[in-house]
Amino acid sequence: MSGPRTGPVPAHAIFRLVSDPARHVDIDGSGMLQAAPGARPLTAVGQMFDMDMDRRPLRDVPNTRALHQLVMTVPDYLVRCTVTRLIPGRLVEWTVRAAGKPPAGHVYGWQIEPLTAAPPAGVAGRSRPAAPHQRR
Repeated sequence: MSGPRTGPVPAHAIFRLVSDPARHVDIDGSGMLQAAPGARPLTAVGQMFDMDMDRRPLRDVPNTRALHQLVMTVPDYLVRCTVTRLIPGRLVEWTVRAAGKPPAGHVYGWQIEPLTAAPPAGVAGRSRPAAPHQRR
């Protein structure tokens, strides 16, 4: 799944934003991302970062008494992300996995495409199933 956006912002400025996990909280539309403790800007394939998450904003879990008790006890969780593709100034993608688990099977990321030789750029947020070699 992807969603293109355009705007009068230089491509390098957009890439600087989306390649910094600490800024993902600022641009997350779901409300699930809480913080990226200790994260540094992404510069290489294989680089990892952790993200504090909260599932409650999705409101996609049935409201049962047992689940309510679980959510009230452990509402937040941590995921570890591993960069799978990175083209400086253009593309950053990562897989996501819960601590101690294999990747969840999706790749998330951003692809930046300058629209012209002028500064404005187009941006596409990305989410797709991971290729088998990325699920390890």
